[in-house]
Amino acid sequence: MRSAVPARADTITVTNTADDGSATSLRGVLENVTDGDDVVLTAGATYQLTICEEPAPVEPRALEGTPGDVEIDGAVTIVGNGATIEQTCDDRVLFTEHEVTLQDVTVTGGDVEGPAAGCSRTPRTRSRSPA
Repeated sequence: MRSAVPARADTITVTNTADDGSATSLRGVLENVTDGDDVVLTAGATYQLTICEEPAPVEPRALEGTPGDVEIDGAVTIVGNGATIEQTCDDRVLFTEHEVTLQDVTVTGGDVEGPAAGCSRTPRTRSRSPA
């Protein structure tokens, strides 16, 4: 009987600060991660979340993912290197149902009026200072 081999975690560097949903953008990366991945942000960069509404349908569709908050699809570590994730829309910054560890990253903005404030998590999110 063969035992299942756990999936290999990847280190993914986010090189695109534009909020365009591409594979190299913060939104594109976080909405397609798998458990155990390390997401590395560009040192000192600011990642502004600017997609506030679903765009009108266009072919081919350029934007993948969801507007507003970024939905993190796996248990990951975000290595910020002093970067900032800034929500410019009336929505949360991040949403996840997975464990997320934040290292050396500032998360700002978001809907502070709603019940989830800037981030929403179920069951838990961890934050830790740089090592």
